[in-house]
Amino acid sequence: MPQPICFSDGTYYDCSQYPAVSDALIEYPDICTVNAKSFQFKVVVVLCFSDLSIVVFPKNYKELLFGKTYISESKTLIKTLLRYRRENLLEENERKYLYGDSQLNGNRIASAFFLLEDYCQNGYITRQSEISTMGQSGSIDWVSTVNKQNPVFSNRRPVYTDPIVRKRKIDNNNIVHLTHRYVISECFKEWGWLFDYDSSIDYTSPLPLPINETIDALRKELQQTFLAREVHVIRELINYMSEISGSDKIKKLDIIATPYFSFVWEAICGFLFDNQYSRLKSLLPQPIWESEIVNGSIAQRPDIFYVNDALFILDAKYYNYTHNIPGWHDVVKQMFYRHTMVSIRESREYQRVLPFQKEIFNAFLFPGNDQDLLYVGKVYVPKLVDMGEVRAFAINQEKAMDTYSKRESSGFCAMLQSKIREYF
Repeated sequence: MPQPICFSDGTYYDCSQYPAVSDALIEYPDICTVNAKSFQFKVVVVLCFSDLSIVVFPKNYKELLFGKTYISESKTLIKTLLRYRRENLLEENERKYLYGDSQLNGNRIASAFFLLEDYCQNGYITRQSEISTMGQSGSIDWVSTVNKQNPVFSNRRPVYTDPIVRKRKIDNNNIVHLTHRYVISECFKEWGWLFDYDSSIDYTSPLPLPINETIDALRKELQQTFLAREVHVIRELINYMSEISGSDKIKKLDIIATPYFSFVWEAICGFLFDNQYSRLKSLLPQPIWESEIVNGSIAQRPDIFYVNDALFILDAKYYNYTHNIPGWHDVVKQMFYRHTMVSIRESREYQRVLPFQKEIFNAFLFPGNDQDLLYVGKVYVPKLVDMGEVRAFAINQEKAMDTYSKRESSGFCAMLQSKIREYF
């Protein structure tokens, strides 16, 4: 199985050092820009193409060492992208990279990842068949025994010395079991590295029927299956097989990616700080266009409202803060969010919803790779105290993604929230 080659989003790499990568992706400029001497990824991605497995981590993730594989981190990245894909309303251009199109295939890797995780925890789906036999222990089939066996009589009573018994045994020729073995073997060939798998998986499990016939058989089995795990596995087997069937003639990139990791970072930070925006957005004063000539509407839309003993207005910024920082537009917008909330905090509605949150604070949240939470600095306008200040923090991106992907809402989250409050 191929080992992944790891890169960082937005970093330039030498084509001569990775010729197979630059050659394979030159026809996909939306994913990777390839020049005469260098190439640069434009997406955060896990992809498989031919014999290549490639993982592109977010910018400012950590220093990636040449030739080292990052299995655990790659697994976390896939889980993060899959959770974001599943839980958020996606723009059409996002769906292209997370679900696929005529060139990209996002569903096969999602199905493969689920099937591999399920297999490592639960093994193959098995079916049992009932057989009739003699000379073994089991439940006696009295009807068959009386009809087919000659008894001997003892004290005028019939005795059946070799009764027919019913016995259940594993049916290794069941279509679901055989298809499951085949798909798992195929998944491990391409994606087994994600699980550090070194066991002797059977890589020669054949497909029991042609693909389309196998899919039809699985759909029939699905109608007769009521166990939740088996229903989910069979559905993913159908998804996986359908992607193979639909891509026989045109080879697609198997990919889970996003060119908009800023949206993912916002979702991660929203989870870390228990985002209350949906609950509180009705409080936020909104600008109104009034004109007899033009029609238009604009809206204030902060990223995150975190509520504790104060209201914190947080802006998740997917920046490498060592190279660039939020500009005038971002700073003024953040200050105005606070200004408008301060202006209504004495209102009846504000006090009804947030009776104890008199203080309102502002912060940028960057991805970091060192400390759990690093205070970067603050921006303010001298002599304009009423505008407040926007403090900036860098959050350990590896731990943040791991927490988000596993839905672990305590521990790291509680620590971050506590430290943010201390800084204010």
